[in-house]
Amino acid sequence: MGMKIPRNHPHLVDRLATGVRPVSRLHTPAVRALAWMALPAALLAWVAAAHLRADLADRLRTPAFALELGLLAAGAGLSTWLALSAAAPDRRPSRGALWLAVSLVAVACVALLWEPGRALPMAGGFGAVGVGCLEKTVALAALPWMLLVAALWRGAPVTPPTGGALAGAAAFLLANVAMRVICPNDAALHVLTWHLLPVGVASVLSGALGAAWFGRWALSARPSQRQPSR
Repeated sequence: MGMKIPRNHPHLVDRLATGVRPVSRLHTPAVRALAWMALPAALLAWVAAAHLRADLADRLRTPAFALELGLLAAGAGLSTWLALSAAAPDRRPSRGALWLAVSLVAVACVALLWEPGRALPMAGGFGAVGVGCLEKTVALAALPWMLLVAALWRGAPVTPPTGGALAGAAAFLLANVAMRVICPNDAALHVLTWHLLPVGVASVLSGALGAAWFGRWALSARPSQRQPSR
């Protein structure tokens, strides 16, 4: 059987053809992920290198911490690739890849809980210290998120909420990688609450913004205004 054409296909073609102009051919999502994220990744690496936690070398020798960090980095890279895949009108993020990204983060959480870190006695208590980490996480995620949103805006995402959610997840996972080599507090409750929980919140909020901002490309249920030819 041939590919099923959506019933609103003529309507989508009309919208795409409005103001059409020649453009260069898009590179693959993997190539675009490397190009779009090279600058923010370099900046995050620079910031992290300038504020490395004093015990990082020792912590990297711990299998659980090294596994957690590697899984977060893999999840960030995969989410970035999926977000840029969502910007291409001829493809959608693979459901299997989406579940793989979720699984990577879930296993990272298991690794964190497998070897709970020692809660350091810090002035200000759980809330004050955590808010400080949250502010740093948001600041580190801002540039990657804006660049991914710009990539989605320049593209033609047909699943706007998914694209927006992936942009938020990718940006905050990148920030989490940096925060794990900056923040000296390995207490599971601290990391889950102030580092990883914001990834989920940012994904939901970014997905809602994506639905509002990129809806012009969505394969909506609205019928086409073009009358079918007889």
